[in-house]
Amino acid sequence: RGSFFTKLKSRFPFYADRPLRVIDGYVDGGVFTELQTRHFIITNMVGPNDNGNVSIEAKDVLTLAEKKSATAPVASRGQLLTDIDVGLVGFDLTPSGIGAEYPASGTAVIGSEVVTYTRSSDTVTLTGRGLYTTDESDHSEGDTFQQCIVYSNQLINEVVEDLLTNYTDIPSSYFPTADWASEIERWAPTLRLDTVIAEPTSVADLLGELAVLGVSIWWDDVNQEIRIAATKPVDLNQTVYNLSDDANIKSISQEDRDEDRLTQIHFYTVQADPTAGL
Repeated sequence: RGSFFTKLKSRFPFYADRPLRVIDGYVDGGVFTELQTRHFIITNMVGPNDNGNVSIEAKDVLTLAEKKSATAPVASRGQLLTDIDVGLVGFDLTPSGIGAEYPASGTAVIGSEVVTYTRSSDTVTLTGRGLYTTDESDHSEGDTFQQCIVYSNQLINEVVEDLLTNYTDIPSSYFPTADWASEIERWAPTLRLDTVIAEPTSVADLLGELAVLGVSIWWDDVNQEIRIAATKPVDLNQTVYNLSDDANIKSISQEDRDEDRLTQIHFYTVQADPTAGL
């Protein structure tokens, strides 16, 4: 019983992440002319309220990078079967069979110590201990053996593609990777990323950190593409729009601060401790 929307929510309770389209256009003489269609996904449906009103909330597809399940790396489930001391390089994981969830070799973190390893079944052999400025230390039975992500000399577009492809549910059809590569290779070819992600971190937070490096990532809701753009001067194929007080600006104030102007900035940084969080 009830209204259309009451029945709809009962019949289709799993509406979250379903497509929602906003069609822009105009009506002239009773005829609707479509100008463009913008694409989003449903995040919530509220109502009907006492007045019969229904609100449908939607966001762009990048909201899928904010989900609790969209973490990089994925939370590992393997634990140490026994205590391990400084200098020990071999141990087994528990529960039985959990080793299949790990690659045959890679980088991991135990407590606050980053290690490299090889694995056969549930047996792990450490090939490096106390790496990436961390200290070799003792660890206890039940400590988590967490898989790490290591980016070494990676371009920004390569990191974005890896994060979105392997750690979110966003369809790869939304990734114009050739355009990403062209943009970064032209405007940021020498900007390389070297980092270790040692604990499950929201993909949205990781993408947000790239903005500090002068890169914008957004959803093109008309063309259904995730776009990447480096901060840059006006390009030859871009349109320059004239802004005027009458057409665009309600009010504006200006205060010159020439003494604070920076014309060129260089900064160099390294990751102090990959286990210390963001």
